[in-house]
Amino acid sequence: MNKLINLASIALFIPFILLIPPTEVLCEQPKVSVDWQLNIKWQDVPLAEIPITDTRIKFIDGHANIFLTVDNSELSKGVSYKAEGVIDKGKIYLSEYDIEIDQLKGGFVIENKELKMDSLEGQFKSIPFNLQGNISLIPPYPFDTKIKAKDVVLEEISTVLPFLKKYSDIKVPAEAEFNVKGMLPSGPVEGTVNLQEALAYSILMNNVEISFVWDGNKVLIKNFAANLDEGKISGEGEIFLNIK
Repeated sequence: MNKLINLASIALFIPFILLIPPTEVLCEQPKVSVDWQLNIKWQDVPLAEIPITDTRIKFIDGHANIFLTVDNSELSKGVSYKAEGVIDKGKIYLSEYDIEIDQLKGGFVIENKELKMDSLEGQFKSIPFNLQGNISLIPPYPFDTKIKAKDVVLEEISTVLPFLKKYSDIKVPAEAEFNVKGMLPSGPVEGTVNLQEALAYSILMNNVEISFVWDGNKVLIKNFAANLDEGKISGEGEIFLNIK
């Protein structure tokens, strides 16, 4: 009789065992997540020794202090990178335009595959400027920048924006602001130029705004507006300029 009871108990217990996953039957090992973080600090790094994939951009001079954080945790969902740095006395050569930008100074952050610059000072020819912007480090490298400059000479910046050669007679004695966004290395560039003052053919204009789209060898001037002593002038239309 005892044997029959034991057999019946085993028969009832087998289905219950089959319903339990093997990991719960065996001695389950606790799942261990390994979180780690690596901090690296470089001081006085020569900018000329930093490799840049785009050969049209080359650092000539300057130094940087860089702080790099590599993080692997559940919150970061894998390995993430963040770099913060400060550039001092930087000089860049842009071979596409055959120009140099020097006296670069300011901070930057690289995070989530994006380069951000909150306030980068520099000088292009005789024009000092302050730049804010960001650029994606993923092709096609979309960017969005805001540049403020004083005593702008349009003839000097026409090497970067060739269509401005037609407006070299316009003098800008006060502050100018450029809002430019587009894609690199090639692609349409859209921008707005805001001038506090501009002097064109002895006519003083205030609060001048020009919006444009630059695509290849054509520039589309979308809008022009300005204040004169006699009142406000504005225009809408499309003007295509062939750049040779």
